Amino acid sequence: MKANDEVKNILMNDWDPIGIKANAKAKAEYDQYALRIVGMLYNGTTLDKLVKYLDSVVTEDLGLPSNRNKSIEVSKKLLAINL
Repeated sequence: MKANDEVKNILMNDWDPIGIKANAKAKAEYDQYALRIVGMLYNGTTLDKLVKYLDSVVTEDLGLPSNRNKSIEVSKKLLAINL
């Protein structure tokens, strides 16, 4: 599986802040964030930077309250992807 596909899978199945994973039509909803995250991973990002990015997406882009524990959990999974 390509890194971008793995990131999209994690975002949809583990992160999914707007609760759309059951909607097949929303499959590409998080693609723009996946591309940014893949770039961050290839550039050697840290756990803290990923957590901050996911939190900013949730609070600034989506206008939802932060769920820092979820951001940490998902960031750890993202960092475990074998590039």
